[in-house]
Amino acid sequence: ACLKCHAIQGYKVGDIMGGVGASIPMEPIREIKKYEIQYIIFFHMIIWILGLIGMTLATKKIKEDISSISVAEKRLQKSHENLELKIEKRTADLVSINQYLEKEIAERKNIEEKLKTLSTTDDLTGLYNRRGFFNLANQQMHIAERSQKGLTLFYMDMNDLKEINDKQGHNIGDMAIIDFSDILKKYFRKADIVARVGGDEFISLLIDGAQTNQKIIISNLWEKIDVFNEKSGRSYRLSVSVGTSRYDPDAPVSLDELISEADTMMYVEKNKFKENKNKPES
Repeated sequence: ACLKCHAIQGYKVGDIMGGVGASIPMEPIREIKKYEIQYIIFFHMIIWILGLIGMTLATKKIKEDISSISVAEKRLQKSHENLELKIEKRTADLVSINQYLEKEIAERKNIEEKLKTLSTTDDLTGLYNRRGFFNLANQQMHIAERSQKGLTLFYMDMNDLKEINDKQGHNIGDMAIIDFSDILKKYFRKADIVARVGGDEFISLLIDGAQTNQKIIISNLWEKIDVFNEKSGRSYRLSVSVGTSRYDPDAPVSLDELISEADTMMYVEKNKFKENKNKPES
């Protein structure tokens, strides 16, 4: 467009033949920049304030959350402590219940033992009764048969007990039974089975491996009774008729047969005692 005027002066496109000056007013631009900077600062301040507010709110929220967590932890700790206390109390209750049950079981066993003892023990003498004797004697006979050891049975009947009861009363008769029982307890061994099987009838089963001298045992028993009669000062004199039998494992018999044999021999001795008692003194 410039060459339209200057072409006549010899200018061509691309020639630089002079300069052009231009004057641009900068004040409006500075004002614009100033406002832009203020706006930028303002918006930055708004963003910073919003950020600060956000951080404050976030911090508050975090503190609230921490406080909530702390409260929850305290509640949890309290619940844990309460649970521990309940467990301790429950444990203590269970221990107490167990102790009570153990005591009950022990007492029940004690009662059962007492009942068992009562069912196999003679009330008056403390010796075995008929049931107790048969239970133990049958067991011992089985043992003797397996071990090939002999047994000796003594069947004893107190003499004149009826006379003592009739003349002096049953209390004195019971005293005579107790005295005779005490002699048997001291005379026979603990391993032997001694029982009262009737009002005035007693049995002793001796456990031995060798042949027992029955006559010596009976003689020694009579001596013990004589010593008692001399020293006791009782209003009665004790006397006993004794029959014996022996269990041989090579020729085993039943307990009833063993008792029957000894009982028969005892009545032979009882008749001898009555005959001697009724003989007139010469």
